[in-house]
Amino acid sequence: MLPMLNIEELLEKLGRIRLLVVGDVMLDHYVWGQVRRISPEAPVPVVEAMRDEYLLGGAANVANNLVDLGVRTAIMSMVGQDVAAAQLIGLLQGRGIGSELLTRSVERPTTIKTRILAGQQQMLRLDREEIRAMEQEETAQVLSRLEAVWDSFDAVILSDYGKGFLSLAMLDGIRALKQKSDKLVVVDPKSRSFDRYRGFSCITPNQLEAETALSSELDTEDRVSRLGRQMRQDLDLEALLITLGRRGMMLCSSGSELYIAAQAREVFDVTGAGDTVISVLTAVKACGVSWEDAAKLANGAAGVVVGKLGAATVSKEEFAWVIQKL
Repeated sequence: MLPMLNIEELLEKLGRIRLLVVGDVMLDHYVWGQVRRISPEAPVPVVEAMRDEYLLGGAANVANNLVDLGVRTAIMSMVGQDVAAAQLIGLLQGRGIGSELLTRSVERPTTIKTRILAGQQQMLRLDREEIRAMEQEETAQVLSRLEAVWDSFDAVILSDYGKGFLSLAMLDGIRALKQKSDKLVVVDPKSRSFDRYRGFSCITPNQLEAETALSSELDTEDRVSRLGRQMRQDLDLEALLITLGRRGMMLCSSGSELYIAAQAREVFDVTGAGDTVISVLTAVKACGVSWEDAAKLANGAAGVVVGKLGAATVSKEEFAWVIQKL
């Protein structure tokens, strides 16, 4: 159990805070079907489509995770002037996620990721997207809107999926806002160079992302601890949380390192687990919980979602169970 904070108190605090997710949103399209034969045209299975499902993806899934925790949530991103944008906005509004800070662009389409599944097996993924940074004028307009609402949020999550919304100019603008207010800003990084995330509160790379940024393997607990400590110091972060898959997580904060073993659950699907980690970590930290306990709760929540299919979330009831087990 968390010291000095019971389950009811933490869940109540989560319902009082307000978070903003800034980043690359996308529409997740699932085609569910079955396979009974191989195509006579090529040696590939024929998937007989049975139903379609549309879900929130990318940064929108981070927001989805937050609202399932009871957190009042809004999102800032860019979508197209297309049918997919209307579907995405409808899903956001249906979940109670504030969509007023979305920018509609005539220059680029809304990102759609189509996954074709037969039974529980993903057969193919098809991406429709345009990857490029926002224009200078677009960035200035978005940052102006962000500055106007900055003080109304308790914390900000930057969900970088590398699609161009979180350009270097955009990150510089957000960093300037943070320096004026010292707001909690946590980043899920995608860039090969982590220097662009310098000065934010925390970043949450997975093992591959951290290894790419470091140009070094993180094959032992000692190397993760030593290199993670150096990275945190070099980037002037309060904390650094490296997720290590089945090996758990390593938290580097305040000159110390904490290894957190993965929960002993069957891993069914890791899709969206990183979204759950950054959502829980940021939300509970915004409630005044220490980085150490926030990381433990994020690890426990990740252990729940990897046992589900697709980009799943943790319900308030499941999260209460996670708190109780800490």
